[in-house]
Amino acid sequence: MIVIRNQTILDILSERARFQPDKVVYEYLENGDTLSDKLTFAELEEIVTLYARNLSETCSSRNRIIIYASSGLSFIEMFLSCLKAGIVAVPVHMPRKSTPIEKYEKIFLDCETKHAIIAEEDETLLSENFVAMMKNRGVHLIKYKRAQSSSSDDVHSISHGTKLDNLAFIQYTSGSSGVPKGVCITHRNIVENSFMIEDAFEHTSETVMVGWLPTFHDMGLIGNVIQPIFTGFKCISMPPLAFVQKPIRWLKAISNYHATSSGGPNFGYDLMINNIKPEEREGLDLSSWKVAFNGSEPICRSTLSQFTQIYSQYGFDNTSHFPCYGMAETTLFVSGGNLTLKSSILSVSKSAFENKFVKLSSDHDAIKVVSSGVPAKTLDLAIVDPNTRIKLSNAYIGEIWISGPNVSQTYLCQPELSKEMMRAQIRNKNTESYLRTGDLGFIYNNELFVCGRIKDMMIFGGRNIFPQDIELLVGQSHPYLVHGGTAAFEIIIKGSNRLVVLQEVKRVDRKRINFEETKRDISLLIAQHFQVALHDLVFIHERSLPKTSSGKIQRSLSKTKYIDGILKKL
Repeated sequence: MIVIRNQTILDILSERARFQPDKVVYEYLENGDTLSDKLTFAELEEIVTLYARNLSETCSSRNRIIIYASSGLSFIEMFLSCLKAGIVAVPVHMPRKSTPIEKYEKIFLDCETKHAIIAEEDETLLSENFVAMMKNRGVHLIKYKRAQSSSSDDVHSISHGTKLDNLAFIQYTSGSSGVPKGVCITHRNIVENSFMIEDAFEHTSETVMVGWLPTFHDMGLIGNVIQPIFTGFKCISMPPLAFVQKPIRWLKAISNYHATSSGGPNFGYDLMINNIKPEEREGLDLSSWKVAFNGSEPICRSTLSQFTQIYSQYGFDNTSHFPCYGMAETTLFVSGGNLTLKSSILSVSKSAFENKFVKLSSDHDAIKVVSSGVPAKTLDLAIVDPNTRIKLSNAYIGEIWISGPNVSQTYLCQPELSKEMMRAQIRNKNTESYLRTGDLGFIYNNELFVCGRIKDMMIFGGRNIFPQDIELLVGQSHPYLVHGGTAAFEIIIKGSNRLVVLQEVKRVDRKRINFEETKRDISLLIAQHFQVALHDLVFIHERSLPKTSSGKIQRSLSKTKYIDGILKKL
């Protein structure tokens, strides 16, 4: 079956149900180990068609509906049913009883929705306060149960009538550097980004994917839900919590199902480096794993090398590392590693780097930066001075600007921000609109290198210091500190910038650490490597550092908590 560009993902699903009815598209491991549910293309098409008919009787076309990300395959069924009914889906994280409701109130306010849908088995997870909030806002909670067809049902009696430029769903950003924003994604955005992913990852109908990513998040939704339908392969998934609680489950699923494509954010690989005992790895066979995508920015070089060092003896090939870059505003994918090459790592001059200039260096204090791969072929990616809006040459670090068919044009209810960030124009090149990503980076040999967020960059003595470089140095300085549990930011005291670092300490090592001695060691390390005086180092409990749902450090929130004195200090 050949997918063409004038088809929506619903058209593609219908075609696969017709020509590949018995092929399994999703399998679900309820506890991360045991197969509990599966769907063929025909079964999925029938379920979606029947429930779309039910939704059409409750919600008007083009209305927006909140979908609470659920356990099992229910989310996929709910999401696609909304699309088929012409209803704009708004996927959100499943709120737990301890979850603050302020973020959800903003989403309800933005969307002006009158309906929310939840899997019937998950209704008890909602707190009384949350249910009361929905009721006060006039939101009707719909309980989803998989529709069962009868002999009188005509599953083809509903036609979605969806056009490529219609709004499909609203993806809320992770909020790593601010308040989450609703990104409006069209059916065209979905299909075009799916073409890009299929091409870059070299996915085929024979691909086997294993995933644990949250389905409400762009990486899980587009990568693990949409891509299997688009290309026609099988995805075996498990709950995110099942992986986090026992990371070996991810690797065992890859081994057992002979997965060829699987991945996630950098912290997922860190968990498999630090939280799996040698005896748990016995019997693993990772030789089938050809695309180990890592969607973090910037990519952590030490994570790639440590993972290879541990798992090469179980068949993992170093060339399978596939660093990539993307965001909700581009539906998901922007760039990815070249499968025919090893991950590119550049050694660049630290002093030049701090002045936003790229110069290769072999000095002992040179900075190592990892490529985020080659930009998708149908994208126009430019490195631009964020202040002058002039396009820079490849030797300079600037803001990453992107133009292409997968790029959203609108933030929900934010017309001025949409114009500023999604329809920006390069100076002296006024024929094309670009997305301003807010990320700094550079191009070398046609590969994109991501350096960090503009808002997070720190300035000391006129030099630009990226917090990720300090965080990596500190997090790896002592074995009882949590790697990936560090946040660096600057505060202003009497008109001068001062460096503050928050650092998680492993729970099992809290009684063994000498805090004063460790603080002196780290202060000296930072001074030696960056010529910056450490103003304050705060040790905090493991897993207490503010992060997004995809594992990104929320530095601005960390800074706010530090200033307000509400950190859980040790």
